[in-house]
Amino acid sequence: MTNTSPNFRSPLIKGHWCTRAAAFTAALFLFACSPKADTALANMQTTSSAGDGIVIVREKRHDYPEKFVAAVKELQSRCFEAKAVVAQAQGWAYDPSSETMTDAEIAQLDTERIAEYFEGKRYAKLVSGVRMDASKLEPTRDGSCKPLPVLFKSVEVHDGKCNVSRAFYDQASSTGRRELLKDACTSPGKTPAQDGDPVSVPGTTAQCKWTPKLMVGGVALPIAPECTLLPLPLHTGTGRPLVAIRKMPEHLRTAATPLPGMQAMNMQSFVTTEHAVQISVGTSIPANTFELPADTASFPLTH
Repeated sequence: MTNTSPNFRSPLIKGHWCTRAAAFTAALFLFACSPKADTALANMQTTSSAGDGIVIVREKRHDYPEKFVAAVKELQSRCFEAKAVVAQAQGWAYDPSSETMTDAEIAQLDTERIAEYFEGKRYAKLVSGVRMDASKLEPTRDGSCKPLPVLFKSVEVHDGKCNVSRAFYDQASSTGRRELLKDACTSPGKTPAQDGDPVSVPGTTAQCKWTPKLMVGGVALPIAPECTLLPLPLHTGTGRPLVAIRKMPEHLRTAATPLPGMQAMNMQSFVTTEHAVQISVGTSIPANTFELPADTASFPLTH
């Protein structure tokens, strides 16, 4: 006899569904387009003004956006099917179109913006965006087949005096946490090796060169390729590379085999590249850029 109680869920449907949702979430977070840049960044060009600061802003974009959209739609379709079965068993109406998402809405489920600031020996990094949480998909009457967008934001500041401050926002609960590291100076990095011809950074007047592949025993190491600025790929004061473009490792970019139990979803669905949308060299950077934002003062301090 069919159980039609309000809390009924087919164990088979639930088990298969949760497995797929968990696999999708794990893959997305493992291989983690950005909120649109401010109007001030829209020109995406190298600028110069009084000062010796450098600003590089990159946005993450999917290399295969159509595959990311197809993967999310496949996950949703599995949820629609399971929810329709539950609805029929419990005797309530379900219309999948009420939870269908447009391609543009899906694209905004996985975005990231990275802003780096260099001045003297000081360095700051602001990361913000949206990640998708597919673990919350529930093929039940009160559940939803729409992936949940989760906002994230973090700030990291090096004051040039061996002190490092970090703040991690929990935007869902309007709080977060702070970290403070003292005596955290590190040796300056080596100037990145550069190979090949100069590459124009789209949307800017800057050029960069790719770091060469690192080979061990004739096999390329799975390291993310970076295109560092010309003529100076390393910021002298902080000893940090000036990265205009960063790609994911090649072995992920070529992984087109569908994930277990899926047809449209493979690792290429999650492959992204960070593209510079602003490169400012010789600019003045406000002093408070190298301080944690005032709204983090109430965050508990962790060690």
